[in-house]
Amino acid sequence: MNVRFSLRQLTYFLAVAERGSVRAAAEELNVSPTALTQALNELERELGTVLLHRQRAVGARLTQAGANLVGQVRTVLDSAADLQSLAERWELEPAGSLAVGCVSTLSPFLAARLLRGFQDAHPAIAVDLRDDRHETLLAELEEGRTELSIVYEHCLSDRFARDTLYRIRPHVVLPAAHWLAGRQAVSLHDLADEPFILYDAAPAGANTLGIFAHAGISPRIGRRTANFELVRSFVGAELGYSVLLHHPAADVTHDGAHVVWRPVAEQSRDFGVVLAWPLNVRLSRRAEAFRSHCRRELTDFETFLANPSRKGTEA
Repeated sequence: MNVRFSLRQLTYFLAVAERGSVRAAAEELNVSPTALTQALNELERELGTVLLHRQRAVGARLTQAGANLVGQVRTVLDSAADLQSLAERWELEPAGSLAVGCVSTLSPFLAARLLRGFQDAHPAIAVDLRDDRHETLLAELEEGRTELSIVYEHCLSDRFARDTLYRIRPHVVLPAAHWLAGRQAVSLHDLADEPFILYDAAPAGANTLGIFAHAGISPRIGRRTANFELVRSFVGAELGYSVLLHHPAADVTHDGAHVVWRPVAEQSRDFGVVLAWPLNVRLSRRAEAFRSHCRRELTDFETFLANPSRKGTEA
């Protein structure tokens, strides 16, 4: 339905109907009588009927059609005022649903931590968390199915805005009894002849192989899997070593073996974890609230991840 009149025209009409005078209504609304008269003429033209008899000497009085409409016009304007008030309350206190993506390789480390605090701070916002591959998450952002996504920065194009949440460097994961386990940092060159367990979930696999390429090493891949915990179990069973960006606080695998993680000794790139959204999109108040929460919650996360003694603490 194409509505051809405006709330402004209805406001002017109701003011004249209640004051009985174009001049009195114009003074109250702080507009000129000419502008008010023009708006009334446009309203009558759009409705196809005369609403007011206007005469200088006697003021303005309602026609039968105008009298029939006054009550409905008042209801419409009251509803519009209620809608404005509701929108202002939403602006002050965000509420509703918020769709957020998180790449699957990051979600076990971040999702629960972020959602717990956000839920406490903003109980009126229901977060729909979607963990998936980068390609899927970025497509959902551009299609408007999510407002924000937590992803690796190097996977983003310049079509996306982003907040850097933290940066992380790679670590070697070794069996607890490995001959290099006592070192503060481990060189990939010292492991070049040992079987390598590749965590092959996207984008982790490509990230890891890029680390080796930067160091000038071709790893001897013994096994590969997209199951993060299986990588750790293989390492714990002394079937090889691995390189991971993130590692759980606990050093025990599912089957009870112990592993250790040590920084890669070679100078390598670090990886930025970011909160991303389409560049030219204005975020909702809900999304802005989540954005602020992420920056605040993850302020010290980089230091936390780099602390080898964090086992048994909250992740």
